[in-house]
Amino acid sequence: MTERVKIGLVGTGYWGKNLLRNFVNCTLTTVTAVCDANTELAKTRIEDYGDIEIYADVTTMLENANVDAIAVATPVRTHFDIAMAALRCGKHVLVEKPIALNYEQATQLVAEASNNNLTLMCDHTFCYSGPVRRIRQVIESGILGDVVTINSTRTNLGLFQKDVNVLWDLAPHDLSICEYILGDSYSPVSVRATGTKHPHSPFVADAHMHLSLENNVNIAIHNSWLAPTKTRQFTIVGTKKMLVWDDLSPNDKVKICHKNMRKDGEVFVYTDDGTTCPSIDMTEPLLEVANDFARCVLTGDSPVAPGHTAAQIVQILELADECLVTSETLEVSS
Repeated sequence: MTERVKIGLVGTGYWGKNLLRNFVNCTLTTVTAVCDANTELAKTRIEDYGDIEIYADVTTMLENANVDAIAVATPVRTHFDIAMAALRCGKHVLVEKPIALNYEQATQLVAEASNNNLTLMCDHTFCYSGPVRRIRQVIESGILGDVVTINSTRTNLGLFQKDVNVLWDLAPHDLSICEYILGDSYSPVSVRATGTKHPHSPFVADAHMHLSLENNVNIAIHNSWLAPTKTRQFTIVGTKKMLVWDDLSPNDKVKICHKNMRKDGEVFVYTDDGTTCPSIDMTEPLLEVANDFARCVLTGDSPVAPGHTAAQIVQILELADECLVTSETLEVSS
């Protein structure tokens, strides 16, 4: 393996152009090829980045020995076929979320990567962001005490997707964040979900999902394409203190709230000692994604967002889909 990982990018659209820029800027990678059915778009994307080969067909690009690994930024329905073909050609793979359209496909990708000692990683970008990394550090420090509940709200008016519902579009962010910040204590046991469709879309556009963990922590997630305002807020209630992360706040995105409740005899006692705002690293998360992917390809280490974690997220989304139909609470298999 060379010092730099040679990257082939599949898809140069909205998210692909961001991946391209960050892989070009990453000191551990060199972008050697891009693939897009719209070759004219691909040409415009790479014009500032030097000598990069353009392909209209993924199969042909995968035959290129000058590609060590691929990054997939295409519609969800295509993720499995592209990623599996790449793994079978001996290429390491980074896939945009969600990693596949169903749990069976996701586990097949994990098995294929494992059998061939290849890195399989999902682009759960928020796990690489400064606020989320700081939140994990705060939880690990014990400042909040034991986590009791987590509430996440991720809403806006649109964008309506053409191939997945709002949970598949937005909840991977929330689920990956929860898995990352809770670490070993994240062990889902059951899920339930309710949702509403818009008359002009076949997919659920507003949904509430509830996840129960083995340690009795409850996670509530609200995702919506039907909200009048854009909200990106995450609240953690601990036995000692609380934390609020407002990702849209221009300043002080993460606040530790020195608030709590205790019982003194028969009386509830409430305390409020103000807030503190920890410092946040504002390095672009996608650059950290590129660095982690390349590092794992070069060393064989496990990434922050490995394939098996991405597969479990797909399992939870599948169960949530079933809940939307049956209104039942369903168990998550280990």
